[in-house]
Amino acid sequence: VDRAYYRSQDEETEWSGDRDPLQILGDWLVAEGTADAEALTQIENEVGDQVAAGMEHALAAPFPDPSEVDEHVHP
Repeated sequence: VDRAYYRSQDEETEWSGDRDPLQILGDWLVAEGTADAEALTQIENEVGDQVAAGMEHALAAPFPDPSEVDEHVHP
């Protein structure tokens, strides 16, 4: 996906750094003493591994047979 079509590089950098809602929440939880920074980092790594494994599985899966195109689709 060419994100430059939608946002400038500066805006993309701002959102991925300063305005990332998950990072803001994590920082707040740590500041409030509700969560441990190391635990949040571990969760982030575990979730990243799960997402990567799911992507590998999806990309390695064969395409369905064309005769199945209308199965499991809400009318």
